[in-house]
Amino acid sequence: MNELEDRLRSALDARAHTYEASPQAWIKVRRRTLRSQRRRFWLLALVPTAAATTALPFFLAAGSGPNGIGTGVVTAHPTKESGGDVYTDVMRDKTPLGDRLILDNPSEHRPMLLWFARTTDARGVAGAVFCTATQSRNGGGGGGCNDVLVESRPQEERAWAEGSTESWPPPETVLYYGSARDGVAGVSAIAKDGSTIAGTLQRPASAPLSIWTVTMPSETRITAFEFTDTEGRVIERVKDEANHVGPEANGRPLGSAMHMPGGLIANVYETPDKTLIWTLDGQEVGMHLVRSKDLMTDMGGDKYPVDFRDRDGRWFGLTTPQTVRVALVFKDGRRVTVNAQADRWKIGVRLFSGTYQRPGDIYLEGFQLIGYDEAGTVIWHENHPAQKPLWQTPLPMSSPR
Repeated sequence: MNELEDRLRSALDARAHTYEASPQAWIKVRRRTLRSQRRRFWLLALVPTAAATTALPFFLAAGSGPNGIGTGVVTAHPTKESGGDVYTDVMRDKTPLGDRLILDNPSEHRPMLLWFARTTDARGVAGAVFCTATQSRNGGGGGGCNDVLVESRPQEERAWAEGSTESWPPPETVLYYGSARDGVAGVSAIAKDGSTIAGTLQRPASAPLSIWTVTMPSETRITAFEFTDTEGRVIERVKDEANHVGPEANGRPLGSAMHMPGGLIANVYETPDKTLIWTLDGQEVGMHLVRSKDLMTDMGGDKYPVDFRDRDGRWFGLTTPQTVRVALVFKDGRRVTVNAQADRWKIGVRLFSGTYQRPGDIYLEGFQLIGYDEAGTVIWHENHPAQKPLWQTPLPMSSPR
């Protein structure tokens, strides 16, 4: 199991806390959204489960519609009928408009697809929508389309944001992306310190609009995206109103931190739920929800023996109180073994961490985790098969020029 499910559960709980417990709650929230008149980005949470890889909407921020109205996304996940091809599932009731743009997702070091499709919205109106398909490094994946038709946007709106690869804990690098009409020749992000970060514009063959992207370190705080014409004049400005503050910034530590091998530090915060957060050199690199109902428990309610993370050659996580050693076994049979330490917050788990040196990507190669008790007996093992692509459909693609 991995942190994607933790991130989704945490996000859903946070959203639930904002709603009133009454039959009119959703109507009131929607009305507040309509009044807010804000542009926001949307993002998908990618949640691997034992049965299938599932994508669910994770509203770190909502999609933007006409006049800044917040909207959602329509998501899809790989099914048996599609042979596990998420693109096929996203496009089940849609028609492609031009080639797909294939990019490297710098946050996950996996390919991602961006494209336009023709669909019919809930009102029965046909038009173009922006779609994505992504794959996470540790096995999740999914795709979806913005539910705002391009044709419903005001013509004076020259460009807008569609989403980003931002997540929490923050990756080292984030890619922001969106759509731009004819006449937009350049895009750049404006940082809080006044500096600018140049982006790129790509027009997939036969696509109705261009796709803009801006890549930056995740710690960069931006205020807006600016779009220019061929003369360099700013013709559109999209504010970034997302909240980039991690939960530990406002969370109350529930005890003293544990300094673990590999330079990692772990501590439990009230965020408001109990969350164990790992940091490395002051940066968040992993998290676990540690409320009793969430602790090492999947969304189906089943317990699992290990909650594994890895980042930059460090591997770490939680395991059962009976586990005193954990082994990471690579595809070629080589292994590294670390001791598991009892947690000092009386949660009822053991923490482990260590380092490894490996030239390849362990998720692409496949690996195994094994837990041992005090007597050296194997008490659990978890296999991670080599990761496979989530789309195979042989359709035309455009690569960045």
